[in-house]
Amino acid sequence: MKSILEIQTIEVHKLPSGESLNVKAYIFDSGLEGPTTYIQSSVHGAELQGNIVIYEMMKHIKNHDFKGKITFVPLANPFATNNRLGGHTQGRFNPITGHNWNRNYTDLMGLKEDQKNFSMKNFVTKFIDSPWEEIKKEYKIAIEKMIQSFENKMTYERGPQHNKFLNLKLQSMASDADFVLDLHTGPIATRYIYSAEYERDRVKDLSFPFNLSIPNKFAGAMDEACFMPWVELSKSFKSQGREIPIEFESYTVELGSEELINTQQGVIDSSRLLHFLYLRGQLVDDVRYSPPSGQYLSLLDDYKTYYSSDGGLFEYHLAPGDTFKKGDILGEYLLLQHIDEDFNEDKVRPKLVAVKDGIVINHCTTCSIGLGNELYQVMENYQELT
Repeated sequence: MKSILEIQTIEVHKLPSGESLNVKAYIFDSGLEGPTTYIQSSVHGAELQGNIVIYEMMKHIKNHDFKGKITFVPLANPFATNNRLGGHTQGRFNPITGHNWNRNYTDLMGLKEDQKNFSMKNFVTKFIDSPWEEIKKEYKIAIEKMIQSFENKMTYERGPQHNKFLNLKLQSMASDADFVLDLHTGPIATRYIYSAEYERDRVKDLSFPFNLSIPNKFAGAMDEACFMPWVELSKSFKSQGREIPIEFESYTVELGSEELINTQQGVIDSSRLLHFLYLRGQLVDDVRYSPPSGQYLSLLDDYKTYYSSDGGLFEYHLAPGDTFKKGDILGEYLLLQHIDEDFNEDKVRPKLVAVKDGIVINHCTTCSIGLGNELYQVMENYQELT
């Protein structure tokens, strides 16, 4: 059965000139019962690889049978994508407000009842004996109404906040989803996933080599904004004596390094995400995908950062994905300001030594560093997923 593709244009910003910035949503509807999936990329403007992954996924979906509905939103933040300085995209932070674009979503569960026009207690009481499928359908409608109520209240009372407006639009587009994939990249990075604690036994289905398990809590990001309503729904029903599943899943998917796209790697990335959709019952047929040689997971508390102890230049000895042992040399400084008549090598070329065993997940994009700058981010106390 041929799917229907609807292309929607959504205004997300109005420039001082009066022109609009828009995003395009590509909605594939199979016309068949099945899951709803939402996939976006480039909320941070320099994080580009997700766009080619979306393109490869859309090509596949267009020509293969699937169930339900899939919405793709590439270039989800045109303000950040177009925010450039010289040869670099300054697209991580909103230059107007200073906020990280991926830390400014709305915690619906943290809003007061009058802000979102919703009472969890009343909802649970009303549906305590209802079939799960009915609860799920009604709760999706409630989530969309919560977002709309908060947006309306914020807009009409004191005007829309600059980056809240964009974030709420994206959150709204994902409100009816069963699965949300938010595609990002690191600075200079490997492939890895952020997943909630409750998804710990599911994340391996995404077939990425490295996985960070985050608490079932809200910290501002899209994946958390999407999963928290379902976590709280489950808790609320449990408090009234009924166990309901958390079928919903959302992940932050990190696709290598910023400012780059790579078609060959994009085909691999897309095949893994398409395989995930097959496992979740959305694709009718599986795809030929590239499983990693191993999959590893650590808790967010074991995701550690090495910072610069001085200002100068730094030479990275390890690449993203490399493993290391305690005592290994991770890199060397070049501190030209410490040159004296003795040319003391220990002062000019001090070494960064690993504190524990670990895996490099990403490192800074520059070798020119100041005191306290991030150098590496690494996984420690990791375990293999089986």
